[in-house]
Amino acid sequence: MRPLVDLVLPPLCFGCGARLSASQKYLCAQCLAAIQKQDEDICDVCGSSLSGGHCPFCLDTEALFWLARAPYMYLGGIRNLIHSFKYESYPMIGKWFAHAMADVIDSEPSFQDCDVITPVPLHFVRKRERGYNQSEIIARELSKLVGIDYAVLCKRHRHTKSQTHLNKQEREHNLDRAFSLCRGKDVANAKVLLIDDVFTTGTTVNKISELFLENGASSVSVLTAARAV
Repeated sequence: MRPLVDLVLPPLCFGCGARLSASQKYLCAQCLAAIQKQDEDICDVCGSSLSGGHCPFCLDTEALFWLARAPYMYLGGIRNLIHSFKYESYPMIGKWFAHAMADVIDSEPSFQDCDVITPVPLHFVRKRERGYNQSEIIARELSKLVGIDYAVLCKRHRHTKSQTHLNKQEREHNLDRAFSLCRGKDVANAKVLLIDDVFTTGTTVNKISELFLENGASSVSVLTAARAV
């Protein structure tokens, strides 16, 4: 309903619901100012905020990816924006996130060295229900912005439960043997940049990283629109 209303009335801020001016897009000035970007004091590998000098993710999990980063923390207006992007038929928001993620690539040489950009896949049933894969939208736009080739390299061949309300152990079990390489795709010696909307526990990107490495990829790096706290 909201996309139709936005065609008639000035659109609302996804963060607080205030009416946006003609020069504003998705978030009002106050919500933009309140966005929390990823901390500078983060783990060199997974991007987790360090607590007492220790990384909570890497202490508990063997990171199979080379590097993981995100422009934003999954809080406030960013959280609302991603929810609308995924569940309320606002695919155009993906391009907004892609521009922020392109800035991360510009500042990180390891990302610039990647050979191919690929999205985390959705099972075809969920993609049909939603109408699109949000990670594909981001990845396609990001490929255009930074000049790295885009390809869909893997598929989710098992229809799994939503990861949203599962704990880390449940997420790992839920994704066992859920992914496979797409037919005819070769990742041997490739430096892969894997794209998703939110890095929560890291289970999904770790499973896909494992798949690519088992099939000969040189490395896998991860870039998401937001990072859960």
